[in-house]
Amino acid sequence: DLNLCKKMEQDKTNVRCHHCGEALFPDQQYLVVEGGIAYHSEHFTCHECKQEIGNLGYKKVEDKYYCPNDYYSLYGSICIQCTSIIKGFGITVKGETYHIEHLICNSCRQALLPSDIKKEEKGIKEFIRKTCMAYNEKLYHKQCFSCCSCGELITAQQDVNEGHSSPVHHKCVGQFKQNCAKCKQACSDDYYEIKDKKYHADCLKCNDCGVSLKDTELITVHDLLLCPKCADLPKCEYCQERIAENYLLANEKLWHKHHFFCQFCNQLIDNKEFFVKEDKIMCEKCKSIGSEEKKEDI
Repeated sequence: DLNLCKKMEQDKTNVRCHHCGEALFPDQQYLVVEGGIAYHSEHFTCHECKQEIGNLGYKKVEDKYYCPNDYYSLYGSICIQCTSIIKGFGITVKGETYHIEHLICNSCRQALLPSDIKKEEKGIKEFIRKTCMAYNEKLYHKQCFSCCSCGELITAQQDVNEGHSSPVHHKCVGQFKQNCAKCKQACSDDYYEIKDKKYHADCLKCNDCGVSLKDTELITVHDLLLCPKCADLPKCEYCQERIAENYLLANEKLWHKHHFFCQFCNQLIDNKEFFVKEDKIMCEKCKSIGSEEKKEDI
């Protein structure tokens, strides 16, 4: 009897779903979380949104499991600049949260805060108020806050005209639409228009390597113009976003460090050892599941 054989097989196994109590078999989709607790995939759900967590990675708070979106909404945050998790102190400015070292000037791309500043929110915001200017929810050093039309410094917030991608004096609004965004000189009929900004043909160059971007593909990053080569950063295998820093190579693929999850238990692998099974990343805790694992080092 097939049902009797299956029942006998169930009785032999100690691996059961923590949610429903049914036995788990190798041909089923299930997850093993910390402490060796196992779940059917469809039974491992977020406490907040009730959706399957799947391969999203999970966070545990007081015996409750959360998907990343709900966890960070409830308990934590991610730096808007580097997209990695903020562990410890972070600062929220203009509705966005940053590592303090990643709070940078939108013009020169250098840090807005000194490295030795005290990690205290009130003091940091007071420092920003005194040393920075804001425009379109972006921050600038006061010495970098210049009109994108005439190039002169804008010294008072009331002197800047709203509604543009970059700061512009009230007096320059009319001329702004006719000037090159690079050299600030008037554009004739021969110009390129990129994101509401005009450029002379000779001024349309990659901000990194200086190669001409005339009649070729270009990519804009943080208001910078880049050629495909300079902008061709690798993509994270997990999120498919481009990787600039904080990455690792594993199983011949690149990952953000904060997206390097075990593909069996969905826990973040934050040590220097992992395993590969059937082309999937496995943490040390899960290495006992199945056989023929291949051990590698990050």
